[in-house]
Amino acid sequence: MSKNVFINNNLTIKERIILKLKENRNKLFKKNQIFYSLRLQQEQRQDFEESFEFLLKNKIIISNKHRKIKFNMDSNAFIGKIYFSPNGFGFVNPIGEDGKNYFVSKENTLNSLHEDIVIAVKTKDKSSDKKRPEAKVLIVLSRTITNIVGTFMASDDFGFVIPDDNKFNSDIYIPKGLENGAKSYDKVVVKIERYPKSKKRNPEGVIEEVLGLKGDKEAESLSIVKSNELRDKFPPEVIKEANCIKTLLDESDLKNREDFRDETIFTIDGIDARDLDDAISIKKDGDFYDLGVHIADVSHYVKEYSEIDKEALLRGTSVYLLDKVIPMLPKVLSNNVCSLNENEDKLVLSVLMRIDKYGRVVKSRICEGVMSSKGRLNYDEVTSFLEGQNEELNMNKPEIANSLMVAKELATILMKRRDDRGSIEFGFDETKIVLDESGKPIKVEPYKRGISNDIIEEFMLITNETIAKKFCEFNLPFIYRIHTYPRVEKLETFKQIVTAYGYDFNFNDLSTITPKELQEFLNSLQDDKTKEVLKMQLLQSMQQARYNCERSIHYGLATEYYCHFTSPIRRYPDLQIHRIVKESLHSNLNPIAQERLSKIVENVSKHCSIAERKAERAECELDKIKMSEYIMDRKNEVFEGFIKNFNKVGIFIVLNNTIDGFIKLQDFEFDQHSYTGKINNIDKVLRLGDRLKVKPKNVSLNTKEIIFEIVELI
Repeated sequence: MSKNVFINNNLTIKERIILKLKENRNKLFKKNQIFYSLRLQQEQRQDFEESFEFLLKNKIIISNKHRKIKFNMDSNAFIGKIYFSPNGFGFVNPIGEDGKNYFVSKENTLNSLHEDIVIAVKTKDKSSDKKRPEAKVLIVLSRTITNIVGTFMASDDFGFVIPDDNKFNSDIYIPKGLENGAKSYDKVVVKIERYPKSKKRNPEGVIEEVLGLKGDKEAESLSIVKSNELRDKFPPEVIKEANCIKTLLDESDLKNREDFRDETIFTIDGIDARDLDDAISIKKDGDFYDLGVHIADVSHYVKEYSEIDKEALLRGTSVYLLDKVIPMLPKVLSNNVCSLNENEDKLVLSVLMRIDKYGRVVKSRICEGVMSSKGRLNYDEVTSFLEGQNEELNMNKPEIANSLMVAKELATILMKRRDDRGSIEFGFDETKIVLDESGKPIKVEPYKRGISNDIIEEFMLITNETIAKKFCEFNLPFIYRIHTYPRVEKLETFKQIVTAYGYDFNFNDLSTITPKELQEFLNSLQDDKTKEVLKMQLLQSMQQARYNCERSIHYGLATEYYCHFTSPIRRYPDLQIHRIVKESLHSNLNPIAQERLSKIVENVSKHCSIAERKAERAECELDKIKMSEYIMDRKNEVFEGFIKNFNKVGIFIVLNNTIDGFIKLQDFEFDQHSYTGKINNIDKVLRLGDRLKVKPKNVSLNTKEIIFEIVELI
């Protein structure tokens, strides 16, 4: 879905006018006073005038005979974004009130569509479900979604598009002649040309792109790319600029760089990885470990404001779909020029740390360098070697083998240090989906991490912490990775569940509960079956990590300082931090430069947090489609899993292979107080974590919902 771009803290000028006047509802303003009080630029004048006329026309604001303006709506009116349920009702999230929402019944949604910006008014303090206040939509301020991905259906006189997103609460009418060659059951991108004036009308649009036949591998993948607004093609000017970058180093590139080419430096990545942006070197010196983390110096090639840089910022991150990678940088850079390929001289930004036997960084420095990787290792072979099952590595690369033994030793120390301070390890299995050449899923199973994954994770974590702490102390503009305190209302729900299951969760103030306290509580759980499910419940309480230009806690890691520095090939915040680090190394950050940088890091933080969510959503959507296809082909098989959660009409389950599903039950009683379920014709109380055998009942590729039926309670 394509969306209009918001300005200034994600608010349009229209919304900012309303908020200004509502906050000063007893005061009269002249039009120009409003313009200048919003600190708008002259190039925004036309947008302001159009917004102003819209608000006057719709009587949201009114003008007296002296042409003075005031707010003209109920004091309980508020601006918010409306999100629809597939069932037709909605929820409005007020702007500036994170976590709060108002229930909107079908009758009170007016002519709004999914994710529109609306003015709504509170009608009840509590809705019928006794959880949320209610509101009704008074007017649609702006239409957020402009492009929709869906399935085209044709008739003799017209066509219509059924959106893939079942929350988008209307089909799109396509007048005759605007199909752009689309045929029934084609996946298409439709641009909305006319929005409904009343609830009884459909939006009208034109087919902009035909993606292929519904169910086709490439069409489904493209649909996810388009619906999440991912930029899957580089503009010609970006490709041209990338192709002009020299691939070989010369003496000018090496000037003032430290030479690490004779050091035992190597990479450890997934076997299919092509964008290798981190390498390690390690030695032991008495009770100390000298760890070098060498990161591809992408900023040497991608200059600020270049065409490549502009495109990289728009993308924000690389996206790793099951069957394709959408890189942040052109492949000539990501897979070749910048990638730390084996036996090739590469430019790096290196963090050299001396770490004591307790895992504390006692000394560190950053420098620009040049290296040549002595080995391109993968996680499986390293884990196999460290578990004593792969002597080939010891014979062929003895220096690397020795470094790996030291690396395992240090990683164990670092893991213990993180554990001691309260870092929360949820430890859920990731999903591994194997596709055949046609894109059909042939295997879905848990992805098992090994000690090699832990080594690289720990070394990247300590590097990111070290960089963040150092630049916080320098008091320079910076991009931090933050993970703020869990939501208190979610922790209250968690407390209710664990108390019902007989566990003591007596913390006086949930708003100040520490990561260490949560970690110790999880460790105290004795029942392994229940423990894993309660971890899932706790995860629901956690906020999403995001980028921010102000330092704050990273709750999950239990650290005061954290950033993303180690993946500049695939994440834009890392690239921006590299620029800050290098400017600092060269003493170029004077007050004027810092002021300019402050604006940059604020914009990058906001934009890249949004880009990251889009990428995660796309990756998750394709995974769900492939899981649905996998189950669809196995309708007669019996699967084993466990109960993950309940609601009023059934049971959420997770199969042993990590696939999620739902069991709909007609005669089901969910006891909110004891957090248990009971099927009326089965004499057993069901609890979270209980195991059961199921078989598929219904699978929908549209909703990505898998419905199971119970075969046996274990």
